[in-house]
Amino acid sequence: MFTDRELAYLRDHTLGRLASAGADGLPHVVPVRFRLSEKATSLEIGARDLPGRGQRRVYKDNATENPHLAIVVDDYTEEGTPRGLLIRGTAQFHDTGGEHVVRGGGPKWLELTPSSVSSWGIESAGYAPAIRRPF
Repeated sequence: MFTDRELAYLRDHTLGRLASAGADGLPHVVPVRFRLSEKATSLEIGARDLPGRGQRRVYKDNATENPHLAIVVDDYTEEGTPRGLLIRGTAQFHDTGGEHVVRGGGPKWLELTPSSVSSWGIESAGYAPAIRRPF
């Protein structure tokens, strides 16, 4: 489970960097828009339709071959202290309903169910070692 501070942080942010790897094992990292699920048990990752490719994304192709993903959501405070979360988990691909995930999004989306969470600057000092725990 996310802590209350982590939940507040995730609700205040909509942009993260998603890491995936396909069957070839090559890493791929891309910025994505997300939202916390209604029950606060997963992250919902959506995308707009783009001219010429629709909602086709490398990370979605990778997730069908290897559903293990990680996302980093981070920033700096006004004082310059880093804070953020690293969420590792398993993705489930959905063909419909993505319009609710991000404004202007298409129907396809990924649901990332966490298996572990690491945080820094949220429950601890920004430069302290990240706190990692199973979800």
